[in-house]
Amino acid sequence: MTSSANNPTDSLLAALSKARIPVENHKFIRQITTAVGVVDYRAVDHGHRPYIIATRHDGSPDLHIYYGYTNGFTSREEAMRAAGPGAACEPSSRKGT
Repeated sequence: MTSSANNPTDSLLAALSKARIPVENHKFIRQITTAVGVVDYRAVDHGHRPYIIATRHDGSPDLHIYYGYTNGFTSREEAMRAAGPGAACEPSSRKGT
């Protein structure tokens, strides 16, 4: 597991690279993870669909960050606050998020 306590930007960038998420998405993902308070990032190589597990500081559900979407928000309101105006928000199939 990669700790982000010392340098969260480098840790996030490393995970984004390992998950093969395009550079064009990095700024938006950084905005979301900063808004919810992520303390740790771990890339998961799940074959054709790699993703990042982003662990929150407050014990709320981890965010799962994929190319094209993120799930793990506790409510629609939290997702909209983190993503900002104009972001699309759809229900998650992940239980409790």
